[in-house]
Amino acid sequence: MSIQKPTFDDVDDFPHHLRTPPPGASQVHMLASRLKRMFDADINDILNERCSLSLPEWRILSALSDSSEPVCQKEVVERIGFAQGQTSRALEVLEAGDMIVSRQSTSDRRSRYYKITSIGLAQVKSLLPHMEDRRSALESVLSEAEIANFEQASVKLIGILNDRQKR
Repeated sequence: MSIQKPTFDDVDDFPHHLRTPPPGASQVHMLASRLKRMFDADINDILNERCSLSLPEWRILSALSDSSEPVCQKEVVERIGFAQGQTSRALEVLEAGDMIVSRQSTSDRRSRYYKITSIGLAQVKSLLPHMEDRRSALESVLSEAEIANFEQASVKLIGILNDRQKR
């Protein structure tokens, strides 16, 4: 007996216009955009149920919780994958809420270094089991080969998009 692969028609929530994009539209881009919105909505549901953090704020706390040393803002931006402006606003909110502390760089007065506080660590500790459950649920529907293929396809797309940005 052969196993039938799921199609877009099997997903009730999948809009018809994403199955057959209009002329000139990239199906890959439309699929990625839809997937991003759904991922964001899913994680925001967890955050809204359990705390008042935004997604960038959560990512910053999570990233800083892995570091015993202060982290410069540029590195925070790289680790969390959000734009500089969004990251700056999230850092300000977290610092105002005493979840992180910052200090100015001694070598570059424009740069700041950030470290998570015990309040921030407690927030991460309370959210981490829910985020781990989410990760497990998402990844459980894919085989290791599918995850590797997804990563390979993503790396190829990132490469072409980076090349196009350099033009």
